[in-house]
Amino acid sequence: MNRFALILVTVFSVVGASTESQGQCTETLDMNATLAASQYLEASLFLAGDLTSVTVNLNYTGGGSSYPADMMVYIYAPDGSCVVWGGWNVDPVGGCTDLGTGFANTLWPADWSSTVNGNYTATIDVSAGALSGSGDWIVEVQNAWATGNTVTYDLEFIFDGPCAGDCPNPEACNYNPDGLNPNEDACLWPEDLFGIGYDCSGTCINDIDGDAICDETDPCLGNIDCLGCTLEFACNYNAGATEDDGSCELESCAGCTDETACNYDADAVYSDDSCEFLSCAGCTDETACNYDTDAVYSDDSCEFLSCAGCTDETACNYDADAIYSDDSCVYPTQEYLDCNSSCLNDTDGDGICDEIELPGCMNAQACNYDASATDDDGSCLYLDECGDCGGDNSTCTGCTYEFACNYNAEATILDVSLCDFGDCAGCTEPSACNFDATATLDDGSCDYECAGCTDDMACNYDALATLDDGSCDYQCNGCTDGMACNFDPAATTDDSSCLYFDECGVCGGEGILPGKCDCQGNVLDDCGVCGGGYVIPDGECDCDGSVVDAIGICGGDCLTDQNGNGICDLDELDGGTCGPDVCGQGTVWDEGTQTCIVAYPADINFDGCVQLGDLLALLTAYGNC
Repeated sequence: MNRFALILVTVFSVVGASTESQGQCTETLDMNATLAASQYLEASLFLAGDLTSVTVNLNYTGGGSSYPADMMVYIYAPDGSCVVWGGWNVDPVGGCTDLGTGFANTLWPADWSSTVNGNYTATIDVSAGALSGSGDWIVEVQNAWATGNTVTYDLEFIFDGPCAGDCPNPEACNYNPDGLNPNEDACLWPEDLFGIGYDCSGTCINDIDGDAICDETDPCLGNIDCLGCTLEFACNYNAGATEDDGSCELESCAGCTDETACNYDADAVYSDDSCEFLSCAGCTDETACNYDTDAVYSDDSCEFLSCAGCTDETACNYDADAIYSDDSCVYPTQEYLDCNSSCLNDTDGDGICDEIELPGCMNAQACNYDASATDDDGSCLYLDECGDCGGDNSTCTGCTYEFACNYNAEATILDVSLCDFGDCAGCTEPSACNFDATATLDDGSCDYECAGCTDDMACNYDALATLDDGSCDYQCNGCTDGMACNFDPAATTDDSSCLYFDECGVCGGEGILPGKCDCQGNVLDDCGVCGGGYVIPDGECDCDGSVVDAIGICGGDCLTDQNGNGICDLDELDGGTCGPDVCGQGTVWDEGTQTCIVAYPADINFDGCVQLGDLLALLTAYGNC
């Protein structure tokens, strides 16, 4: 009986949902929501009628690992009913009919479980929620991943069924005389709710045989004893049968009723425990190599290696099937080679690419042969008879007659037309007055009458001579200054050779040299005597043997300056300035002598202490007389 009751309730809820979901209108609600994790947003519109399905068009912008499928949707009808679906790990609230929530039961299509930004669409059957009423229909969307990223849902909800208004027709079942937004399309009629032959309360208008089956649809009109299956929960239930004929069966309408199962049967009324969740499991990550568009659940089989390869279309090993680059791309070793290391361009077909062809002479017999050339460019040259590369024999062609004016001793090829036998005659003797440097043939015309002394400094200078014959005489040159020590009374021409006595009486001498004090090269000694050689001994301060006294005067007579003030102690005593306050370091005032005396006779350095320093000073001075 409990099983029968459960089946009966199920049958009636399904039938009720199907009969009340007759769509009348299509209305649209737009929303735009930027939501952090768990945040939600509401929107509403005024509708009247029953809602059977909702089409959701989403323009999704997310981040990180968030999915469009993380979105949870609530729809609240004016009659107090509500439905909820979608989301990841945030539990639904409010006691709404759960159409499928959470990552394992979501109603969203498989492609909504993706991190890709873009457009998504889905049509959701909400008839199980029996949503109905006239008034504000509220839609609430929530980012239902508790720790997800902030995402933006740009949404369009398309409602199939209710209309944007109230029914103004009193004949309709949902007539609303107080409606604020009259809309004839919002009216519901008995045939929309219960079928043909019924009134708005669901009672047959015509039932001649009283079997609660309207005459318009009664298969046994007037016959109360209609045979058939009278069990309403049976698959073959016959509403017109009045007498059960034993034909009822419960198998043809049994199947998987779990909408989340791989083998869900929308026509099944009863569950036969056949639901399975493996055949539709697979890789649901669109970025994986083995992404399965038919998979509803992830079986952790996603892999990202088999579709990795070279994705560069210009590479030799480009893989058109590769989705991800694995840095394996291989390219030609040179830009002028293809992937087989063959030339891309080889006009002459010699196996050497045009880009690296080297033009030049490739004939080894040529004088400009280029061993590195790969393409003969017709530039080969050859030696002429003169031995010139590419020459025309002109460099060794000339007049080879020795008696010709233009005889060319280096020429090896005679060209008589070049020989000159008249323009080169003249005097070839360099000592002649009419010597012709350009003449190569002596014609006996040499003249020597112009020879003479051409040096105007010579005694026998000849102003008319043009050719110096080496006869110049310089015996008449000398010093003509009678004050000079080398005066030459026979000289007629001064040759600037005059010399004079220096301070040492030397003719043309240098005199006393710098730093010297006489002509013998002596220097001043410490006492200012030239050549004296005296050096003031250590301890003395002048050439008289004087020493510096107690107040620093050379040859002074001050014996003591105990206080070191630069005033002799005796002068201070005579002036009355002596006293205990003027005694220097290591001395004390003696009232008897009215002078400063050494505090300790053994205090050699007068520091007021007798110690190692005094002993060292005494030992240092030991032996001095």
